[in-house]
Amino acid sequence: MSKADGRAVSARQLRMKSETWSRLGGICAMLGGAFWVMKSVAILLTGIQPPLVFEIAPVLFAVGLIGLHARFRGGGGLPAAIGRTLAGASGGLAVLGLVYSPPNSTDESFSPAIFGAFLANIAALILLGIATRLTSAFPTRWSYLPLAMGVSTLPLMAVGGALESISERLLEIPLLVIAIAWIWAGYLIRASQISVPGVARGPTA
Repeated sequence: MSKADGRAVSARQLRMKSETWSRLGGICAMLGGAFWVMKSVAILLTGIQPPLVFEIAPVLFAVGLIGLHARFRGGGGLPAAIGRTLAGASGGLAVLGLVYSPPNSTDESFSPAIFGAFLANIAALILLGIATRLTSAFPTRWSYLPLAMGVSTLPLMAVGGALESISERLLEIPLLVIAIAWIWAGYLIRASQISVPGVARGPTA
């Protein structure tokens, strides 16, 4: 096999690996968003939170972010590399928080692990969002979505705190918005073309 053939085989293998991770990540992001939709709708309608759906979602979001990183195929520069590391850290902390959550918990558990996962997730979203802008990982019209999700999360939580003063259930409205954004981001992670480093962004999808 010539060197050119070897490079072609390696490129195909890398692409297949990237596509596998991106499909898995997209599905996980959509599933995590669906869990938070389930949680928010249940609380808005009944005031009762289904057990563990809040704690499971951050694990799925972390896999979703790793899937987004796979879309870059080595592109995205330093923001992509740091964002990937933070996504992994977020997933690890979320698993710890899930393992040490009471098995029948119906309340949001902001243990140090869950809180750390939450912050790492936001930071990873921002950095991977910047990397998304540097690549063609998402269609042009949606290329700001991960960055917007990361930047807007804390302000949305502040809005939720204000709404909570009216009714505790209204705290779920901003979370519902975030959940829907995760579902759409997951769809884009799964469906968008794989980014090729050094190649300009293609036509708007």
